[in-house]
Amino acid sequence: MARTYKVCNLNMFMKRIGLRSYIFISFVLLALFVTLASGNLWLASDQLERTAIDMNESVESITASQTVLEYLHIHRRQSLLRDFRDKTSRDAYRSMAEDDLLRSLKTVENYSVESHLRDLAEQTKKAVMDYLRLSGELEQRGVSGDRLYTSTAEAFEFAVTEVSSLIRENEAGALRLERAAVKTSTSYKTWSVGILLIMLAFGAGILGLFYRFIYLPIMDMRKAIDDFLKFKTVPAISNGSLSEISEISQAFHDLVLNLNRQEEQRLVFISSVAHDLKNPLGAIQMSLDILLDPTLGSAEEITPVVSRQVQLLRRLVDDLLDASRIEAGHLEIKKHRQNLNEVLHDSVRLFQSFSQKHKISIELTREPIHLSCDSQRLAQVFNNILSNAIKYSPKGGEVRVELQHSGGFAIVTISDEGIGIDANDLSSIFEPFRRPSANEHQIPGVGLGLSTSRKIIEAHEGWIHVQSVKGKGTAFSITLPVELFSGSILNI
Repeated sequence: MARTYKVCNLNMFMKRIGLRSYIFISFVLLALFVTLASGNLWLASDQLERTAIDMNESVESITASQTVLEYLHIHRRQSLLRDFRDKTSRDAYRSMAEDDLLRSLKTVENYSVESHLRDLAEQTKKAVMDYLRLSGELEQRGVSGDRLYTSTAEAFEFAVTEVSSLIRENEAGALRLERAAVKTSTSYKTWSVGILLIMLAFGAGILGLFYRFIYLPIMDMRKAIDDFLKFKTVPAISNGSLSEISEISQAFHDLVLNLNRQEEQRLVFISSVAHDLKNPLGAIQMSLDILLDPTLGSAEEITPVVSRQVQLLRRLVDDLLDASRIEAGHLEIKKHRQNLNEVLHDSVRLFQSFSQKHKISIELTREPIHLSCDSQRLAQVFNNILSNAIKYSPKGGEVRVELQHSGGFAIVTISDEGIGIDANDLSSIFEPFRRPSANEHQIPGVGLGLSTSRKIIEAHEGWIHVQSVKGKGTAFSITLPVELFSGSILNI
């Protein structure tokens, strides 16, 4: 249960962050790990570099201290050889030995950076200088070599002890630096291994998430596309993926549903067209049979019947041609300045004698409303809606036509008291081949009139809206801009 909950949370989280955020977070984390690794390497190299410098100073200090000790012994031997050399040679050797000692002491001071080593170097220098001062004073007194050697023994031993202490301290410091270097190296190696393991785990996690939430959904979509092409199956929506992939999956799912719906509409359309063609053709065939047999009826009786059926066939063919022109973008709209009152009045007059059961009333504005339009196409729209108002009011009733002028727009409202449109059909009523589902087999038509009407109104920069209550009637509202265009020809 807990595992399922965690998986669900992970799916929701990945779906929420999206592909762009996923790439950004991965890049930021990768940059963070690279920065940590680089910083760790830089700190290690800097620490080891400082340790190497300190060890070099310790070694140089040890070397210089050993040189001091060596020159101190050389100077000490000069005391024994004092009686075997002349004064000039003796002074030269003594001066050279003292200069070497002073130079070595100066080198020791330069490499004694730490405070305790600096203090120890000062003490060593003081001990050596005390020895040299005592030796110089005895030399000036002209004491013998044996006495000089004996008198300076204590000062010499003290100086040697101080130098030896300095050497031991530098050796101990060098040993400490060596141990610190080893410890630092081990520590940074551990850090490097840890960071490497974290980066490997992070890379594995990124690849795992990529495989789970990107690769697998894409492969599922590929399989869904193949299945749709082969078997026309509706693909499942991929919810366990990133938001962009889920949106693509949803879009493909909707596309398939739309294609299936269009296929169903096409089959219904073919059936409707066949049915609507069959009825007038049957009536025409029957009329021809009657004409061939005068005993069945007269030509005067048959001619109006044939005329009505031919008009029905012509209207059906015109609807089909308009639909094909609209789909191909070849429906021509010829706009000229027209009086909308006259166009609407002519359509109403055409249908006022169409049915004895229906009363068609019209209410126009006092002042004529002029607009740039294709009067024939607008008449086609009005005629289609008026025809539908009569067809879908089988029990009769009033059909009201009202024209208003408001805010630079002409508003035509055509309402009836018919059977109405189901609420589920309102959203798709203007789609091609769509008809009210409850009456599509009872009332003739192929479902192209309203679709064509909307295209025509939109070509006039207007819009059409429908309101309906089941069992009480329907009202279509057409809004058109007044005097928007000069004369022009448009293709839609």
